[in-house]
Amino acid sequence: MLSLTTVARDAGKRLDHYVQEHVKDVSRSRLQAWIKEGRVLVNGRPSKASHVLRVGETVDITPADPPPLEAAPE
Repeated sequence: MLSLTTVARDAGKRLDHYVQEHVKDVSRSRLQAWIKEGRVLVNGRPSKASHVLRVGETVDITPADPPPLEAAPE
């Protein structure tokens, strides 16, 4: 789990944009899915991707395992 605390420069940012800035190796669509699944919490509670952050809020991110690769035989 990754736990972050917002600072003054983060105030006014959408939750999905903020998470994307801090989790570089995951696509934005996957991050939005995590938010919808409740894997991203703001102050311990699930929030919408459009949540506007304020200074001092805690954002907890629990990454999901990547989906399995499905290779089909030729």
